[in-house]
Amino acid sequence: MNKHSKSFNQIRWISLVWIIALFQIGCTGVESARQNPVYFDLNHFYISMDSASFDAFREHPEILTNYFHADSGMPEFQPVTDSTGIIYLRGESVYMELMGPENRFGVAQGVTGIGFSEDTQLPLDPQWKEKVDSLFQETGVEFGNNSYMINGETISWFDTAYIPDTTTTIYTWYSRYNPEFLSAITGDTYSEYTRENYLKLARKGEKNVQDITGLSLELNTDDYDRITLELEQIGALPEKYDGNRDGSRYKVGQVLFDLYKENRSRLTEARFRLAEASDCNYRAGTISLRCDGYRLAMRFGDV
Repeated sequence: MNKHSKSFNQIRWISLVWIIALFQIGCTGVESARQNPVYFDLNHFYISMDSASFDAFREHPEILTNYFHADSGMPEFQPVTDSTGIIYLRGESVYMELMGPENRFGVAQGVTGIGFSEDTQLPLDPQWKEKVDSLFQETGVEFGNNSYMINGETISWFDTAYIPDTTTTIYTWYSRYNPEFLSAITGDTYSEYTRENYLKLARKGEKNVQDITGLSLELNTDDYDRITLELEQIGALPEKYDGNRDGSRYKVGQVLFDLYKENRSRLTEARFRLAEASDCNYRAGTISLRCDGYRLAMRFGDV
């Protein structure tokens, strides 16, 4: 080997070392990014159904009896009855609101809302709005507050931030809950508000559905761009997506969001984790439920 060949091999070896080093740095950067905390978790979501589907779901002899922790709402979490206008389906960390067309919030048929939250400790963080403004600097947000009358006293339940949009049928918002609210409705002392310690108040007895694991949404161009940007602003990163439709997948906490580009926006599916394997197959109007082992998929037809 002549000296020129030796020099060339040395240069090639040094170049290879640098390539490997740069690759490792890049991988470390991706891994660090994936370990960044998501600032909010999925708290709850709702969908407003047509009257026939809502009534069929509410009156089904097996769905609520065997599968879901269901109630008529806070603060008493009373059982579902024939007069219930909103059915609350409670998981361990996330809950769902199935609304009839005459719901007390006036939510129109076919509209969906998705609420995210962060766990909160006392004292409440006075810089929360500044932090949220910083997270959503690309879109901007507006702020609100939701209070509740408990034993004759108005108690703040949560502060919320949202991107105002009057044209969508898929609403999103981001909240910080008040631990003192839990103390007010239970009589016990809470220094922290978590999704789990709130939902424990409503989950009575044994039911097969344990928690919500995923949502699928079809979104028009404006909603797709808005919601993907919001998810990225709160720290969610795209997951590997192998679907044959034009879309993407994001993971927020333990919940997977499958987002598909379509001409209109709607919630098409909610997925749940079961405690015991099942092969259920139910239909309630435009709502269908199918079990596959330890998974249950609730699909929504045209509303």
